[in-house]
Amino acid sequence: VRPFILRRMGVQDVTPVPFMVRADFDWPKPDRRREFLRVRRTATGGLELFDNQSSGVLTSTVWGDGLADIAAGQTIARGDAVPFLSFESLLY
Repeated sequence: VRPFILRRMGVQDVTPVPFMVRADFDWPKPDRRREFLRVRRTATGGLELFDNQSSGVLTSTVWGDGLADIAAGQTIARGDAVPFLSFESLLY
């Protein structure tokens, strides 16, 4: 709905813009597809990964405050910078 409303308001580019945040987790198992991992910001400014990334786990969405955008085939090591989309930027 948000992109539609923004377009009706005259906004030309409605694509959410991620910003780079330090990963406080490892993701050693790359997938062939792009992945959006449920994460939340930590007090030290990094990203903490929810333990269960299964699509059937809705609690991860409540627990987290955004998504780490992981490219297809990409592994993540603790300390790497990853694109982060906050739920706030997607909803407001």
